[in-house]
Amino acid sequence: QAQLVHGLGTARLRVAHQIGSADLLINATTLGLRPHDRLPIREQLLPHFGAVLDLVYHPDETPLVRAAREAGVPAMDGTLMLLAQGAAAYRCWTGREAPLETMRAALGVDRSD
Repeated sequence: QAQLVHGLGTARLRVAHQIGSADLLINATTLGLRPHDRLPIREQLLPHFGAVLDLVYHPDETPLVRAAREAGVPAMDGTLMLLAQGAAAYRCWTGREAPLETMRAALGVDRSD
């Protein structure tokens, strides 16, 4: 945690179980891969966050994304991160720019996302 705080240049980063609110909640666990997974945080805490990013990517909403949106908190899953990682890997392995539109279509990602 200390390295992450130092790398981000902020002392405001705290572990979720220690905080009451934050600008952003990031789920970097595997919770959400299965439809009946529990939330990584108590649902009643969600309104205390400015936004939620669930790094799990799923064709439907993850339970965390759904719960956050129902609580009125902007939320998104990890699909755009997957797209960016795939594009970077494509460039690394081929030396060419990734076909982003084709990749977006395969993932079902709109240009507005």
